[in-house]
Amino acid sequence: LLTGGSAFGLDASGGVQQYLEDRGIGFDVGVTRVPIVPAAVIFDLKEGDPSVRPDKQMGYAAATNATSENVSEGRVGAGTGATVGKILGHENCMFGGIGTASLKINDLWVGALTVVNALGDIIEPQTGKILAGARNPKTGEFINTLNYLKEHPVNPFQPATNTTLAVVATDALLSKEEAIKVAQMAQDGLGRTISPAHTPYDGDVVFCLSVGQKKGDVMTIGAVAAELVTESIIRAVKIANQLD
Repeated sequence: LLTGGSAFGLDASGGVQQYLEDRGIGFDVGVTRVPIVPAAVIFDLKEGDPSVRPDKQMGYAAATNATSENVSEGRVGAGTGATVGKILGHENCMFGGIGTASLKINDLWVGALTVVNALGDIIEPQTGKILAGARNPKTGEFINTLNYLKEHPVNPFQPATNTTLAVVATDALLSKEEAIKVAQMAQDGLGRTISPAHTPYDGDVVFCLSVGQKKGDVMTIGAVAAELVTESIIRAVKIANQLD
């Protein structure tokens, strides 16, 4: 489960757990089945009313409405309160959001879904152009966070109040070790698009899911996953900010 609401949002995982329990899904411990729901959150309490956050009922509804069809992107779901470019404070940032991308390679599917809530700017890798980021409060122009850091002292931030969450999934059969390697390779997508990435004030994480029985090459899957994370990040901010 990926959610907003900071640690409060973890309440939504209880709804997903209830949904699975109602359907008899979980680890068999003899007397019952125990669903395990991994979850990760973004800090978005500065966007909107901090007392409004995902709860157990919303988690149950999300599980009920899960689909393999195209999903909404931009400022929806876990990406509703996501922002990027916060080096000059929240008042000079832009919207982050949620984005997706997928690709079929030979007989396998690889997909990525990313919630973009980074401290840094979002960069188009091919051109180096800033798509979304911190703006000069006087001119409205991008300040270029990396250049700003080279020239100005930085006031301390609260740790992990910026977070980019990504899930990559494939219908290839992967061992635990192979899934870890794919997740590691997929992290490159963050470095290609977020400047700077993986700062002390970002709590980034990438999950990898294997949901099939087909054979696949781990190197290829990981390399493609990194491209898809890149694409999903760009889609998230373009849709959230209504950019061309």
